[in-house]
Amino acid sequence: MMTISEKTTFWSATRQLLYCAGCFVMIFLEYAIAKIYKDRTFDENGIMENLQLGELLFACALFCIIALRQKTFTKLSLFFASLCAFAACREMDNLLDDRIPAVGWKIAFIFIAAAVIYALKHWKCTREELFKFLSHPSFIMMCFAVTTIIPIAQCVGHKSFVINVLQMEHVGSIKEFIEESIETIGYFILLCSAVELLCHPNKQTGQES
Repeated sequence: MMTISEKTTFWSATRQLLYCAGCFVMIFLEYAIAKIYKDRTFDENGIMENLQLGELLFACALFCIIALRQKTFTKLSLFFASLCAFAACREMDNLLDDRIPAVGWKIAFIFIAAAVIYALKHWKCTREELFKFLSHPSFIMMCFAVTTIIPIAQCVGHKSFVINVLQMEHVGSIKEFIEESIETIGYFILLCSAVELLCHPNKQTGQES
């Protein structure tokens, strides 16, 4: 028989393994999509961009649900939802640039500004939530998601880096392939972070609060 602490640790580890398995599922999904769409896989407004958009909107919705249903991370969840909304607008940059004159997709900064103002207005609660979140497994997952999306996807897929290594034509397509395929996994990890926070709002490292 396991103690309560051991059961908590066991189920926490099981969830992490399921999230890892989910990453493999996403990779195999990318394989299947590429087999069907070939060189159109990473086209603007194409299948992969729509998949990324779906991940971001789903994560945004989950963070909004957390903010409405749970009091533990209300302020932070709204901030995270605004970041997801911002990233979703960035994925739709071509569409928004065409529909919104002058400003284009940059109108998404409204989400960030509103979330920051709201957090600062309720700074005492935000501060309390922040320190609780820093000891939550979701924080580690979110850090890994951000690491995957920005340093790994953006920097490994940096055009000059690819050119220096491969010295070949069609580098733009290769850059797009590296960057977008890794980004898709990063967005999925971010989505898993939202799921962890939704299902276990009071979970802290090593104990149940």
